[in-house]
Amino acid sequence: MQELREGRATEKQAGPGDGTVTPDLMLIGSVKGKLEWASRVAAKNLYVSALWRCRRRYAEQSGVPWYILSAKYGLVNPETRIAWYDVSLGDLPAAGRRAWSQQIVDTLATRYSSIDGMIVEIHAGMDYVDFGLASGLTDAGMVVQRPLLGIPIGRHLAWYREHGAGE
Repeated sequence: MQELREGRATEKQAGPGDGTVTPDLMLIGSVKGKLEWASRVAAKNLYVSALWRCRRRYAEQSGVPWYILSAKYGLVNPETRIAWYDVSLGDLPAAGRRAWSQQIVDTLATRYSSIDGMIVEIHAGMDYVDFGLASGLTDAGMVVQRPLLGIPIGRHLAWYREHGAGE
C-alpha cells in the first residue's frame, strides 16, 4: 500500500483493519453488475456483484462517510437514487478518465470546507484511480490509502473476508 502525502510516496500498510490511521472518508468503485430495471434506486443498492457487496460491507463497517465512484454519475452518495446505466471508465479514452478524475477531486473540494490533510481510502480498480484520481487527491492535500494496491483482483474477495467484510 502506498501512502501519498505532499507528492511523496512511502510504503505503508493501510486501512482500518490494518491498524493504521482511520480514514476520514472512503471511496469505493462501482462495478459492472447492476440491477437491470428502469426505476431509480439508492445507489448502494444498484450494484449486485460479490465484489460490490464486500466493498459496500467494508465501507459500512468502517463507520466513516463513504461515496461511490460511478463512471456515469461521478461521486455519488450511497443514498442518492440513480438509474441503471451502462458506462464504463475503461471504455473512455485516457483524456476522458483524467477529466472524470478531476471532476471527483473538484466535487470533494466543493463538498468539504477543506480537504487538506484528510485521509481518503480508495477501493476501486485501476481505471478509477490511475488516471489522475490518486494524484489529483494528493495534489489537493489529501492522504490517499489504497489497501488493495498490489493485490491481484482475484484475491480481493479473500482480502475482504480476512477483514470481516466477506460473504
